[in-house]
Order: sequence, then C-alpha cells, then structure tokens
Amino acid sequence: MAKGKNPKKKVGGPFLAAAVLCNSITEDSDGVVSAIRIVDEIRAVLTPNAPADFPSKAKPVELSLFALIIIRRGDAAPGKHQLSLVIERPDGSRDELKNEDVQMPDYPNGTATVKAKLSMKLFSQGTFWIDVILGKQLLTRMALNLVLQRAE
Repeated sequence: MAKGKNPKKKVGGPFLAAAVLCNSITEDSDGVVSAIRIVDEIRAVLTPNAPADFPSKAKPVELSLFALIIIRRGDAAPGKHQLSLVIERPDGSRDELKNEDVQMPDYPNGTATVKAKLSMKLFSQGTFWIDVILGKQLLTRMALNLVLQRAE
C-alpha cells in the first residue's frame, strides 16, 4: 500500500434511524415523513358491564396502529432485504405481524422507510414487545404497554 493512503474505513450498519408506533404517518410532497401521536402505552377503562372474560383469546382488544421504521444502510448490502415485525406477548408467545421486502438504497447514507399498518388482537394487559428484524439481525424492540382498568 502506498504511503499516505488509508483503506476505506467501514462504518458498519445497517443503522436504525427510527422505530416508533404511532396513530398515523404523514408524508410531505418532498418525501419527509412524520409520525403523529407516538404511542408506547394504551390506557383503557372498561365499563362495569364489560364481560368478565374481556380481554381474552375469545374476546380480544382489537387495536390498529402504525409502525414507522427508518433504516440507514451504512455498509449493509444495497438491494432487497427482508423486514419482519414479530410481537412477543406478556405470556411469551410470539407471532409475526408483518413480513415484507425493503429496498436498501445504493448509497451508504440512504434510508429505507417502512410505513406499516398493524392490526393487533391483544388478549391480556401488560407489555408487548415488537421486534424489528432485518434479515436475521434484530435491530430493536418497540414496546407497547396495555393497561386496563375496570370502572366500578
């Protein structure tokens, strides 16, 4: 190697720029996205006449939220990569919520943006973890805490 020349330094990656649960996502005409009403806890008061077995597997709480995930490529390979969102319930059971290909850009500082609508059926209160997995790499875990109170 010639004197004064440094080999290209690896920066690592992919890098997570954002991973949030929210009520809605907007995108401006210039491509800038915004997460509206970021959610990490839902508090609900059940009416006195709510069934004793609510929530349960037979009668779940149905919830719809959006996930906004932004991944910066770094040194990861450009092209298609599989993104999975896997929910872990308070009882430890796991299910896949979303599975889709994302296109990583050609340049290292570029991002892949995923806007996913998640329809969930929750049958207990507690903390639900949503794993963000790119290929086989866990990028992060998003938390959603469900708190239910029965009105008297």
